[in-house]
Amino acid sequence: MLRALSVQLPQRETKALVALHGWSAVLLGLLLYAVVITGAVAVFAEEIRHWSVGNVASQSPFIQPLDRWVRQHAGNVDPAHLEEVTLSTSSSGHLNIFYHSHIDQPDGTIEEYGDAVELVVATGEVLSHRVTTATELREQENAGALARFIVSIHTELHLPRPWGLMLTGILGLVLLVSAISGFLIHGHLLKEAFTLRRDRNPLLTRRDVHSLAGTWGLPFAFVLAFTGSFFSFAGAFGIPAMAMVAFGGDQETMIRTLIDQPTIESKTPGPAANLDAVIADATRRAGVAPVFASVSGWGVDASRITVFAPASDNRLTGRQFSYDGNSGEFQREKPALGKVPSAGATAVSLMAPLHFGNFAGILSKLVWGALAFALCYVVITGFTLWLKRREHEPGWVWLRRGLLAFGHGIPIAMLSCALAYFLAPILGGNAFSAVPASFVAAALLVLGWSALTRDLDALNSKLLVVTIILCGLLPATRLMTGGIGWLDALWQGNLAVPMLDAVFLLCAVFLAIQRRGVSATANNDPEPLTLATTGTGQQP
Repeated sequence: MLRALSVQLPQRETKALVALHGWSAVLLGLLLYAVVITGAVAVFAEEIRHWSVGNVASQSPFIQPLDRWVRQHAGNVDPAHLEEVTLSTSSSGHLNIFYHSHIDQPDGTIEEYGDAVELVVATGEVLSHRVTTATELREQENAGALARFIVSIHTELHLPRPWGLMLTGILGLVLLVSAISGFLIHGHLLKEAFTLRRDRNPLLTRRDVHSLAGTWGLPFAFVLAFTGSFFSFAGAFGIPAMAMVAFGGDQETMIRTLIDQPTIESKTPGPAANLDAVIADATRRAGVAPVFASVSGWGVDASRITVFAPASDNRLTGRQFSYDGNSGEFQREKPALGKVPSAGATAVSLMAPLHFGNFAGILSKLVWGALAFALCYVVITGFTLWLKRREHEPGWVWLRRGLLAFGHGIPIAMLSCALAYFLAPILGGNAFSAVPASFVAAALLVLGWSALTRDLDALNSKLLVVTIILCGLLPATRLMTGGIGWLDALWQGNLAVPMLDAVFLLCAVFLAIQRRGVSATANNDPEPLTLATTGTGQQP
């Protein structure tokens, strides 16, 4: 069995793979670390939204009668905006209704434009009503700004499209190369998975921990790298190229064709189906309440309704149902792509749950988050081992500084943008712009600090102090800026508030203990195990 799980390569090929494994990480490893650690946090985007918003409606708007409100506001908007009506849940847990048409933009793209209404389903109270585009609507919704930015920084590194998607796609390929080459380098998988030498020099222990974490994380690294590259390259190249070849560059029409949701051209008036009955039927079929619905051609003949429900307890993927928009009669269950089920549609529908780990609720998210943080550890320890071999070469000190700056800087920047989210409203600012601005400012400050400081061990300790302070400040800042208390949150069923507050406080305590350990090791051990120091022991 051990032989079956081992890979034996000639020495020449092994050396070439070691070089490929190391240099692929060195050239883009710091950016890969940024993508992975933000992805580990983005797994909990929904929980971050509930924590940051605080007062989130405890009941989904899709389990309450909403048809009367949709009809009432449909009679008050511009008839041109009834080309399509979408229903979704707002960041505060209420109902978003977007009555819109599709307008051509100067750059050749198509934008959704119309009346956006947010209301409380139980009472019909209108929280906001504005005429806007879909893009402006997303930008103006400050309540979910923090969670959206965390996802955006993971998927596009806060770079303009398509450059951000292209870069994260390349980083996904780097992760794939590192995983494959690491698999081939460490030939004895079972041995590597259970080897940890504690009684020898610290460098060997560090190498064993790196191999241990990397070996157990190999399946996850493969899944994460492949699905991440798929999403990035599909958005950067696949969709635009397919639209250019087959649809004259019209991405909106192409996407509607792929998901079988054509624009209804009919102008003949027709009855509008009862949405409450349609949503109730979709809930019964899916076993869980829907989260999104779309009506193509409201109040005209040949109207269609599409309802999307998330994955239930016994499924990995969500389900889409199509209904007659006039009678409300069920037509069929729609695949993710095309009109009929196919292997390709199944594969595409599996990409999202496998990448984001949201297929089994909070349990799978915790597993995915833990594996992603373990992968961050593999990247950091891989860097330290690589740098150990070159510690006497002066030019490599800047990579050590970069490792320290990125290792601490990304978490500090994420904590800073969370603080900015809470502080922006009381300072008269806009959360949508304050969150990314604070992230960039904090990251640049840490980079500058790392570049100008000579004593890297001292800098490592000081950056830990900054992280500890930020972790401790976040729960207090949330409360002082109007956030709800733990008892009120539990009464509303918002478990994210006490859970994330507790996580930040525990992280502050853990890092404080770690900092004391690092300081003691630095004073008593000639080879401290810190992020900024790679040791002075024997060469591997």
